Amino acid sequence: MSKTAQRIGDIDPRITLRLVTTDDGDIIISIKDERGVITRELEPGALEECAAEVEFTDSGGMSHKTLMALHALFAAMEVDNKEYPQHPR
Repeated sequence: MSKTAQRIGDIDPRITLRLVTTDDGDIIISIKDERGVITRELEPGALEECAAEVEFTDSGGMSHKTLMALHALFAAMEVDNKEYPQHPR
């Protein structure tokens, strides 16, 4: 069963960091605003909306230490959510 942990950014309350752990130990990271996307400026005056998402895998992945660090981040976010619950502003 997959699990999710997310935290609202400290500086911009519209942006959320979300981690999902899959049944097989992979982690999917996404960064989204309240609409489910983020807007980035490619160049002055040229805006693009996108969903920023990346997955790190345990089986066959080449970023084992990164994956372990993300699992530690997931655990830290769970603790933060218990100790300092957040509510969308």
